[in-house]
Amino acid sequence: AGRTGVGVPGPGLGSPRDEEAMAARALAFLALGLAAAARAEDRGAPWFEVDLDIAPEERWTAAVDGILDLYGWEGSFANVANYVKDTLPADTIARAEQILEAVNDNLEYAYGDEIKGIHAALEKRGYGNSSAGSTGLSLGELTALNLLYEVTVWCTSIVAETRDGAILHGRNLDYTLKGENGMIYGMQNITANIRFTRRGVTRFQATTFVGYVGILTGMKPSDAVSHVDDDGGWTVSVDQREYLEDEDIPSAVDGIAANVAASNDGGLPIGFFLRDALDQVDYFDDALPRLANEELIAPAYIILGGTSSGQGAVITRDRQGPDNSHHEGVWMLDSKAWYRIETNFDHWLTEADVKSSDGTEKLWRRNNATRLLDAVGPAITPERLDSILDTVPVRNRGTQYTTIMSASYDIYDTTVRESCWEGYYTPCSTKPTLVAPA
Repeated sequence: AGRTGVGVPGPGLGSPRDEEAMAARALAFLALGLAAAARAEDRGAPWFEVDLDIAPEERWTAAVDGILDLYGWEGSFANVANYVKDTLPADTIARAEQILEAVNDNLEYAYGDEIKGIHAALEKRGYGNSSAGSTGLSLGELTALNLLYEVTVWCTSIVAETRDGAILHGRNLDYTLKGENGMIYGMQNITANIRFTRRGVTRFQATTFVGYVGILTGMKPSDAVSHVDDDGGWTVSVDQREYLEDEDIPSAVDGIAANVAASNDGGLPIGFFLRDALDQVDYFDDALPRLANEELIAPAYIILGGTSSGQGAVITRDRQGPDNSHHEGVWMLDSKAWYRIETNFDHWLTEADVKSSDGTEKLWRRNNATRLLDAVGPAITPERLDSILDTVPVRNRGTQYTTIMSASYDIYDTTVRESCWEGYYTPCSTKPTLVAPA
């Protein structure tokens, strides 16, 4: 019961013993999926370091080499290279390469130089040329991918408060590169955790696709805060927000063009925007207004978690700031709601609104996650949150990875999800599936 995404205690829930009993009943179902979750195809994401003290052209070399050493070209970057060749016209690639210097000029950090360095690392290994008869990614193609990644990020993000007032944050990143020929290009093997360091100390950490220099999932660890303070540190994830009713969801080509135009007008790509904030901001209370109000190039949902009771929010963003059309553009945790959940539609929309806009899939993910969260209650733990995110249809064919993070507990863990599915909600191995709501 209650509003969309709001956890309301059920009958008899109140004492820690009651909460644990309810959690146990919910986990009797979830336990069916725990063995499947441990199968070989699911694995921890590899870790690499990006040293912010060295030249931007050199920062990602170790990560590129590490991915190629682990999986080879065909098992890693070939998927995104094939997607580019299958989807993006040559003139779009040429335009992307032409604006690379403009990207550098418009941003505080030399992200354009980092992209050049990634291309140089690929080129050194023999994969920097995509001309006829060659294997690799051109600089223009790599730039286009950096402008494209955030156009269609279908996700589930949950921020929750435990019984002892700690904050947990979990997210599934659902991203399917679907080419014009119907092929699905997975990105599991370029998924990695990155420690961004200065003077040998971790400033922030994130999960990303190697080759993409922005951040869609990340954490400022409490021990990275310059002043020792129990309230330091925060977590963040971003979910795509549907375009307004009078706007079309952009194609890959249109999405890149829109990103370039908005960047030239002063807006920031969301991945670069979040990376800047994680580097520069230490506290949840400072991150919240910055993430809510600075201009972006596209609408988005930004999900934020802190370290203390009540420090969790879903920010429903327009390009210029929070969408307060329904007075809840910044949707905080409060005394009546111990969690918030976002699955790619505005939290104030009714089920009828969502179904009428062909949003049934998003509704399934939200409603099923909500049922499990309500059953577990504030006895939520990192393991239980991971189990919820690993349950179909919250997890689906598009799920590239699951991250469980907490600045309260100093936890950051990413599981790369298997890519073997017989249908969008039918994995090759049996996993528990909740019944779709009527």
